[in-house]
Amino acid sequence: MYQEFNLDSKGMTLQGYHWEAEHPKAVLCLLHGIGEHAGRYDKIGMFFRESQCAMVAVDLRGHGKSPGKRGHAAPREALFEDIDALVAFAGKIYPDAPIYLYGHSMGGNIGLDYRRRGAGRHRLKGYIITAPWLTLYNKLPAILIGFARVLSRIKPDFLMNTGLSAKDLAHIKSEVQAYVADPLVHGKISVLTAINGLDAAEQILLKAPDCSSPLLLMHGTEDRICTVEGSRIVRRLEGERSSLIEWEGFYHEIHNEKEGREVLIAMQNWIAENK
Repeated sequence: MYQEFNLDSKGMTLQGYHWEAEHPKAVLCLLHGIGEHAGRYDKIGMFFRESQCAMVAVDLRGHGKSPGKRGHAAPREALFEDIDALVAFAGKIYPDAPIYLYGHSMGGNIGLDYRRRGAGRHRLKGYIITAPWLTLYNKLPAILIGFARVLSRIKPDFLMNTGLSAKDLAHIKSEVQAYVADPLVHGKISVLTAINGLDAAEQILLKAPDCSSPLLLMHGTEDRICTVEGSRIVRRLEGERSSLIEWEGFYHEIHNEKEGREVLIAMQNWIAENK
């Protein structure tokens, strides 16, 4: 189980979660996906704590127990400042442990964007990115993107439905039911959050960043939310400093599939190889 804490970031107090470990081999800083919250990652935090790794996380702006209009995780520069604050917190608590940024789905988009242009991108020992929002299974109409782009300049926190279906998260019914029943889960995204994500994805898929920290990508081959092709493109761009593990038949939340423990073991092994 985690300990909750408050993280101050540029005048906003975010809800934090801390899976403690004594003298950890590594620390993971988690970025969750759209519409969810970091508390859903308790079993992952527990796994790593048992493996002598610590994990810290925050509910992103507009998510979980953090303040902000639901679904409004923007502007991107503010999220980068939140990451800086989270990494600084991890470094203060565990000054001798290497720090890794772990992002899933929208958190993967944010993590890869931070790897490209975040102020502290070179400080991180490595990046673990799962099912990143890069290429969408259901492509958005150009007219809708154009409308959202204009509206994002006028009313950036205007909300739209994400259109995500819980049944596309994982094959395990109990995981889907828990997601649907979770009172902190919502199906909203603001127009600026959407445009920030789309613009970041475009740039991430264009060229590799100047960050030399190793990168682990993992993706389910049957992801019906964010397709595996995006991760494949990033792997080709990044070359030898990156690894891609494809999980055959898995849906979007690879860590919540039947063989989810194998996903966590793969992460654990990669960290051991890239300390």
